[in-house]
Amino acid sequence: MSDTGPSPRVLHAMAYDQARGVTLLFGGSNDVSVNLGDTWAWNGKDWTKLSDSGPQPRRSHALVYDADREVSVLFGGSTGGGTPQNDMWQWDGAVWSSVGTPDAPTPRSQTTMAFDSARHAIVLYGGVSPQHDVLSDTWEYVCTPPCYPDLDGNGTLDLFDFLSFTNQFNAGGDSADCDASGVLDLFDFLCFTNAFNAGC
Repeated sequence: MSDTGPSPRVLHAMAYDQARGVTLLFGGSNDVSVNLGDTWAWNGKDWTKLSDSGPQPRRSHALVYDADREVSVLFGGSTGGGTPQNDMWQWDGAVWSSVGTPDAPTPRSQTTMAFDSARHAIVLYGGVSPQHDVLSDTWEYVCTPPCYPDLDGNGTLDLFDFLSFTNQFNAGGDSADCDASGVLDLFDFLCFTNAFNAGC
């Protein structure tokens, strides 16, 4: 589909960003084992370079999309001389930010993560330790999603949340399906109003 975009690489990570309708790619290693730290998005037709800043260049990391918070979350991987890390970062569609996790899993590369939508948690399994041990432990990261009526995420329920809901409704956005019926209709307006009046 395309011969332009990210440079040739291996051991990168990709995740589908549902909120923005793109597949996100971060890092990897080129053919001379130099780690990369660039971020790209594929929209189904073209690649766009989004950033050269954020996490340290790395390979063999994990990347997953958190549908509750509409961010992509990166964990671990090998940086520099091939040393596995246990740092965590999130991409909000514009910038990377470091996520402090005092009880994080031990450093590792080649780990796997998935988002459990029923339990609102990112689940991590296994990997390879700095001592090259193959790990078989399971971890989860739970981050409370924003209060539903607070659609603009500013921590306050106000007119802007009504405007955000209306815009999402008119655009056919998933966040406007308040009653989770799969259809946007008057019941969603009633559902949103009730949730707004109940507060967070």
